[in-house]
Amino acid sequence: MTDYHDAVLCETRRRLAAKAFARTASYDSLIAAWMSGAVNAQQPWPAYLLDARFATTLRYGENPHQAAALYRRLEARGGLANAQQLQGKELSYNNLQDGEAAWQIVSTLSEPAAAIIKHANPAGARWPATSRRPSAVRWPPTR
Repeated sequence: MTDYHDAVLCETRRRLAAKAFARTASYDSLIAAWMSGAVNAQQPWPAYLLDARFATTLRYGENPHQAAALYRRLEARGGLANAQQLQGKELSYNNLQDGEAAWQIVSTLSEPAAAIIKHANPAGARWPATSRRPSAVRWPPTR
């Protein structure tokens, strides 16, 4: 009978195999995405492969009893998933949804700006005007 006292544990082999397959799947997804665009950009591709890495767990999901996590796309630049939180408690899924909506508004402007989103609804935006006093917009507009 062979002595296996120096062998790598089955649990360790399984964890390393999963890591290796995830790495090759990530590489394959990048190739597939490139090739799908190169083959025919007019037709939708039957599967969309997303290459993302785990970033952090969230305080909760869409509802407080649900678990949630944030993943960052490897090739993405900017956006809320790549931002650094400076203070406050852990973010929830809803916080990220509102933050992403605000980012979509302010990223279209050429000057620094702020947007206010509450429960996925725009509540206001503010950006510097040419004078020293900033202009503001409210939704819905007031008369």
